[in-house]
Amino acid sequence: MPEKNFLTSVLPLFEKRDVFAVSLCDKSYEDDKIVLRGRGVGKFVRGFAMHRLGEIKDGESLWANGGSGVFRRELWQRLGGLNEIYNPAYGEDWDLGYRAWKAGYKIFFSKNALVNHYHETGAMRKRYSAFYRRTVTFRNQLLFILINITDYKYLLGSLFWVPYYGIIKAFWRDDFAMLAGLLWFILYLPKAFISRQKTVPLFSNSDVNVFSRFSTEFKTKNEEIF
Repeated sequence: MPEKNFLTSVLPLFEKRDVFAVSLCDKSYEDDKIVLRGRGVGKFVRGFAMHRLGEIKDGESLWANGGSGVFRRELWQRLGGLNEIYNPAYGEDWDLGYRAWKAGYKIFFSKNALVNHYHETGAMRKRYSAFYRRTVTFRNQLLFILINITDYKYLLGSLFWVPYYGIIKAFWRDDFAMLAGLLWFILYLPKAFISRQKTVPLFSNSDVNVFSRFSTEFKTKNEEIF
């Protein structure tokens, strides 16, 4: 639910033609507290393109929230919009934002563009179990890599780390959602390769250049990513 004058700080940013989207500032209501969200950062860690909440300040964002963002229609259509391969959720807006950066466009975050987001009452949490949501998240992370990553060093890293997290660590920690996500990803391989063929020709920027803009803010605890 947007607050009054939430577009005041957003629309001037679109005066630059290379701006694809602006992510709004979510006042997310979680466990009787308000957490400000909306600006994303990321880093390629142990074979995975990980993303996190960035500092709440005006500036560049790795993606714009699908539910609380403003997008340039012309570029949305050029990029192909949200990829339905990520259905039912998790990763589709992050994927679109990454494609925009790799295609040479920019995304910003505006801390004064406030919207209210009642996170705990979202449809995914009501409709699906925690196991299912974790399975989808891991599957979609693998789909993202195959569809978007073109740096061969990153791809080789993924070939090493994906079996570790999807098989070895799944049995070690009894975290079979990750194993289920890996198997689900394998079933989606034909669709993922078709998406990659459509996506890669749009790219003019490298994975290293995109992640270098946001990786310094990315923090992991003891390098644990899942």
